[in-house]
Amino acid sequence: AFDDWTVAQFAKALGREDHYARFMERSGYWRNLFDPETGFARMRHADGSWVTPFDPIRSGGNKEYVEGNAWQLTFFVPQDVPALAEAIGRERFIERLDWGFGESDKTRFNGLNDQYWNYPVIQGNQQSMHFAFLFNWVGKPWLTQKWSREVIRAVYSGVSPDFGYSGDEDQGLMGSLAVIMKM
Repeated sequence: AFDDWTVAQFAKALGREDHYARFMERSGYWRNLFDPETGFARMRHADGSWVTPFDPIRSGGNKEYVEGNAWQLTFFVPQDVPALAEAIGRERFIERLDWGFGESDKTRFNGLNDQYWNYPVIQGNQQSMHFAFLFNWVGKPWLTQKWSREVIRAVYSGVSPDFGYSGDEDQGLMGSLAVIMKM
């Protein structure tokens, strides 16, 4: 859905309103996997029923999801955070995200032995890297400040050529994010 949103923006820049409209519609398809009862994105069977059993943290392990779990991937709707917060419920969105940071702080925002699918917020993998900024979208900028500082402390401080970042440093992504978070 996010990729479709980015294609829509490109189409709009090229003046291709027909492609823009089609890809903008597809950018909302994250809703097809969103279960309003649990407030999580979930896998479905071909008949549309939800895959069970379901545990948003334990799902994953590079079986059901690649490099993540349902908890993490639920929050990966950067193209429409207000709609995601509304779908989850604003208070549940805030509480769930705040809880996730608290849990993941115990492992320095990185899964033990790089098993990042066993934790909610994994700063060293792309789908979680923007999570601290989501609080801004729901009127809680002080939680963005709090958790950004904790991520900087745990992940981006004391980095040396011998140690490096704990995570997936794809083409300077983590280094760039460290600079942005510190600003």
